[in-house]
Amino acid sequence: MKLLNTGLAKYLAVALLIMTAGNAPASRIPSDMPQSRRVETDLGTLQSDAVKLDHELAELQSTVRSAKSSVGDAINAARAIRSMDDRLKKLVDQLKPYHSIPKVRTFARTLSKNLQRIQTQLHALRKKSDECEKQVLKPLKRKLSDLDQGITSSRIKVRTYRANVQSWRTELVALAMESRRIPGASNLFDRSVGSVSGPIHNVTSKLHEASRRCTAMVHRVNQFASIMKAYDQFERSLNEFEKKLKPAETTVGKLDRTLGKQLSIKVPFSKKTLRFSIREILEKPGEILGVVLKPLELLADKALQPILKKMNLEIKPPAGLEELSRQLDRANSLQRAIDQSVQTAADSLASEWNRLGSRWPELRRQLSTLKSHQNRRIANEAPRSPSRQTRPESRKLPAMFVQIQ
Repeated sequence: MKLLNTGLAKYLAVALLIMTAGNAPASRIPSDMPQSRRVETDLGTLQSDAVKLDHELAELQSTVRSAKSSVGDAINAARAIRSMDDRLKKLVDQLKPYHSIPKVRTFARTLSKNLQRIQTQLHALRKKSDECEKQVLKPLKRKLSDLDQGITSSRIKVRTYRANVQSWRTELVALAMESRRIPGASNLFDRSVGSVSGPIHNVTSKLHEASRRCTAMVHRVNQFASIMKAYDQFERSLNEFEKKLKPAETTVGKLDRTLGKQLSIKVPFSKKTLRFSIREILEKPGEILGVVLKPLELLADKALQPILKKMNLEIKPPAGLEELSRQLDRANSLQRAIDQSVQTAADSLASEWNRLGSRWPELRRQLSTLKSHQNRRIANEAPRSPSRQTRPESRKLPAMFVQIQ
């Protein structure tokens, strides 16, 4: 869960970005160019929408990466369930031979029944968990990795779009102001700018569609949180269960070694020494000489009592088993809801954006054409320069006249 102050800081940062994106030179476009002013305002809205979408993509990416990590933990938990199921089954099988041995069988049967009950529940959970790991968790982890890469690509595109919009807004103001310096050109240019409104609205619509898909995808990914949480909680309880199971495993191992232990006793009034294993003393008392049977049984009981006391335990099943089982029942339906619709939505922006981007060279050409027409008109209307008048030649007078210049 994110801290409140972190969420507030992110909200304020996004709000500041949107406010900054909205600061545009719209006021520099005169009111007698309404189409240009409207387009500039639409571009401001488009820029704010791009900022918002970038933030939503960032939030989605954070959610996806967190989910991917949780799925990895769930896969590890599924392996732990599988391992514990095998350990329980092995321990139950180890106890079966002791069910018929006197003095031991009561303790062995009680512990075996306790462990068998837990193993039955855990094995049923394991079957669901193995299926979920194969059909849901591993494919989901791959899809989340692909989605993460797709979001990274989408964010790069959206940031490029934001930069393009800012550039177009600045250029629109410059072109509008330049058109006003050409008599009669501002109205023609303003009408040309109006043709950009349609593509802008199309791009805005695509941005909104991508935004909606982002929100939906965050919701879909978060739906897996309850499953991941159930896995996490069960793995924790499984670790606690292991601490209780380990002494039982150790005790059963000691029991096997103790039953195989050889006891020796001298036959009274004889130098002969007899040797029997504790298992033989318990299972085949009729084959042992009566005079030494009672002492051997006392020795066997003394060796077994510390172990039998440790076997007299009640192990509870891991907590959260039923909840995880219930959550796994809905995993398949949730898995089908995950797709790469965000990447699809982001890609669909490209064609609309390219269509919008192609209009700006047209506006430049329009203004260039207007300037060329104006220059030709000025050239045609300019008065002709008067021809240079040559000074009349000085009249050559007869030598007797004096020419005064």
